[in-house]
This record gives sequence, structure tokens and C-alpha cells, in this order.
Amino acid sequence: MTKPTQAQKRGVAITRTCTFSGRRRVGVDTNVFYRIYQQPYLMEGESSKIFSFNDFVYTHIICLHEFKDLIMRDEKISEEDAKVKVKQFLKEKNVRIIYSQQCFINEQERKSFEDDSNKKLRDSGKGYLKCHPPDSIILLAFKKFGINRVLSTDEAVRICASYLKLDSSSIPSFSKATSDELRKIFGKKKY
Repeated sequence: MTKPTQAQKRGVAITRTCTFSGRRRVGVDTNVFYRIYQQPYLMEGESSKIFSFNDFVYTHIICLHEFKDLIMRDEKISEEDAKVKVKQFLKEKNVRIIYSQQCFINEQERKSFEDDSNKKLRDSGKGYLKCHPPDSIILLAFKKFGINRVLSTDEAVRICASYLKLDSSSIPSFSKATSDELRKIFGKKKY
């Protein structure tokens, strides 16, 4: 067997290009906040840098109520105590809140988006996922407010965000963050 020449060697490169207009703004879903709240070591990763900028990370008021309810349930504390914890957490992370008055979503707009998204999900073989309130309201408000990237651990939210031409991703798991750090130290080997 002969060694291939330089002319015979060919490679394939895949690149991902993201485009957005205006200022970079990130919309964060409830489940990301709750995951970071439960697992503070996730903030030690590279992805946590987004929280160090002012006027960069946003969430919808609905997410605050969901976050508060999750804290109340898990820590078995009063609603007032949970509200204080949520406000403190978001203040420490430089998160801005989008209120319903700023980006009102009417019933017809929401229903149309949900129907279109659910049809696209079924057609793509992901019929087990559903676009439903409050996720649909949050995504539409993000779009109206000028958010251009959505962070969520919910697969349906990430896919539906792409239907609105919003870039979306999840936060890395602890094992992925550990693997990335090991790769930085020891080279390209997968851990």
C-alpha cells in the first residue's frame, strides 16, 4: 500500500455560521437558571462568562415565576423567601427581565406559532415534542425584544427557537465541561 501524495489528500471542513442583527442578546429559559442554581459548579466553566456582562442576558417574567415555584418545591420554603432568592440570584448574574407589557403576545399569534411549530416537529420526526405555553409565549417575546440567542436545556424550546430564526443551545453538562478541560490540558484525545 502506497502513501497518498499531497494532491491526493483531501479534507472536509464543516463550519457553522451564525448571523444576527443588532446587539448580541441572550435569552435564558427557566431550566438553565434552575440547573445553575442547583449545580453552582457549572458557573466555573467557559459558558459562565456571559453572566459577567451587563445588558446581555435576559429572561421573561414567566421564567421568574417558574423558577420561584421550583425553589419553593425543592427547598420547602415560603413564596416570599423564594422570591428573595430568585431576585438575588438574577441580580448576581446580571440578568435583565422582559415584562409582558414590553412584548405583548396576543392569543392568535401564540396559537399560530404553536400550530406551525407542532406541524414542523411532527414532519421532522419529533412528534414526541410539543410547542406549548408558556414556552411559546417566552420564545415569541424573546423574538420581539430582539433576543438573538436562546439558552435552554429543553429540546423543544431550542428547536422552536430555530423556527423563529433564533440561535439556540444548551449549557454544557458537568461531564462535558470536565471533558473540555481535560482536552485543553492533555490534547485532542476524547475523555
